Amino acid sequence: MRKMGKRIAFACILAILFMALGSSGCTPALKTPPPSEKVPTLKIKYDRTVCHTPMQVLVEKGEEFRDWGSYLKPIIPGEKYDLISQGQKVAEVLVVKDPRPAVELMDKGEVDVALGCIVTHLSGIDKGVPLKIISPLCGCNFALVIHRDHGMNSWKDFLEKVPLRDKPLKIVASRAWTSTLTFDMIFTQKGLRTTWDPEEHQADIIWVDLKPQEDPLKLLEEKRVDGIATGKVEAYEAERRGLGVTIAQVLDMGSGVDWRDYPCCTISATETAIKHKKEALQLFLNLWHKSANWCKLHPQETHTLAAKWLGFPEHSVSRAEQNVIAHHTPTPAWMQATAIYVEELNKRNLFQGKLKGKTLEEVKGEVFDFHLLEALE
Repeated sequence: MRKMGKRIAFACILAILFMALGSSGCTPALKTPPPSEKVPTLKIKYDRTVCHTPMQVLVEKGEEFRDWGSYLKPIIPGEKYDLISQGQKVAEVLVVKDPRPAVELMDKGEVDVALGCIVTHLSGIDKGVPLKIISPLCGCNFALVIHRDHGMNSWKDFLEKVPLRDKPLKIVASRAWTSTLTFDMIFTQKGLRTTWDPEEHQADIIWVDLKPQEDPLKLLEEKRVDGIATGKVEAYEAERRGLGVTIAQVLDMGSGVDWRDYPCCTISATETAIKHKKEALQLFLNLWHKSANWCKLHPQETHTLAAKWLGFPEHSVSRAEQNVIAHHTPTPAWMQATAIYVEELNKRNLFQGKLKGKTLEEVKGEVFDFHLLEALE
């Protein structure tokens, strides 16, 4: 009886111990996962343009890129995504659709990452916006389209006929576009006088600043402008509609410059995001560059997707997409080209702050932070 009593007592003690272990979470079968750690939020802004098609590919194809090890999982398509890496959520990604300029939103802390023209990012840095360029994005074989009524069918025609006109040629473009600076550099090199002053009738070319909601195709159709200078689809769509003729692209203008190395767009991030959201930023950059490569390897699928996204016929979109030159790393040629842009922007008195009168070499620590590119696969 004594032995029986001891056995019963021992069994009771074991039962109590197992219950205690189970309630403490030490038994794997009964373990309750700890509350999820808070992940960072990346607020990203990009534009509806062929330069940024790889971003649209990322959000539209989403989980189809699961094999890459990281991808964007749609939560609210077009607005909110989970950034997944190795099966784990590491960040939330919000697509910012606010129409205000990205640099302005970065200054207010409402955007962490922006895809946009290098001219815009440099201007923001000049004004003291706490951002840095963290990666190249692309170059572009920009196009110049002239209204069909002017009888210009080539770059040679343009150079011969523009100085002989009795009034300046009006070309629409945005002051914020890199293509505008590029063409202005080429026009000046060829001896053409340019201005933004609509009353400067001694000029050869008057730039017409494109407002955010204006349609350059409509301006050309209504003959309020004589041409369009851009890397966007509108140049090729103007030709498709019979409104104008693509008389030249920068790679064919005989300027003695290899424009393929010149940046059109770059990726920038706020200093706060670089400091506090490093892992998420690295994963995003890796995804971006993988997507850019995927787009070049799958042109037909890319052009079809982009045409739907941009709202233009695939023929026009395809021509524009083919002129986008992916940039992945800041090569010496890329850095030299950027230095020339900084010099040219200073010549035009477009810097009034931190970059005014400076060379890129003097300010590159304030302009760039490329350390996140070291983790690119």
